[in-house]
Amino acid sequence: MLVCNIEGCKHAKLSRTKKLHFYYYHKEDYKLRYNGQKISLTRRPDGKVGCACGQEQHARYNYQKVYEMCRKKIHPPANSTQWKDSDDNLISSGPTRTGPDTSMRVSKRLLPRRVQGAAGQAKFESEIKLTNLEKHKDDLLREVQVTREELVAKHNELQIILKKQEISELEAELNANKLRIGSMDRLFEP
Repeated sequence: MLVCNIEGCKHAKLSRTKKLHFYYYHKEDYKLRYNGQKISLTRRPDGKVGCACGQEQHARYNYQKVYEMCRKKIHPPANSTQWKDSDDNLISSGPTRTGPDTSMRVSKRLLPRRVQGAAGQAKFESEIKLTNLEKHKDDLLREVQVTREELVAKHNELQIILKKQEISELEAELNANKLRIGSMDRLFEP
């Protein structure tokens, strides 16, 4: 059964409902917890959602696959085949095994919230603003971390330069003292 009418959708026959299909394959932004932190994931132009760990091999068209990988206590290695993404030759009109299809079961907390009334709309908008502020805060923290690392590296470079200058000055002083000693030795020669 075709559940998607978006032009060019390679996964138009996957999912039981249009709502689930849109959520898994077309929604732009997702939020999840990864290593105790709230992470925002964005669908890329190629249609895949990148993994919170940043490994290219974990990017999937189906967000549910990324979510399942990220919720594991031990994050899977890059070459793991357990959460394979659907590819064109796997697309079918329904489950191939007998019995109910449980592969696309999703908890209600993963589905988008419905906005009810003006109060619900205001709460929804507040959550969006909060999310944007959290993203901005995370970006600023990353910038500060990079700046701090750059400062530490620059400090270390300057320390090395100062030590080299100090060594050069000491070597010059040592050479001057050797010359003085050499000239004094010539005075006492018979």
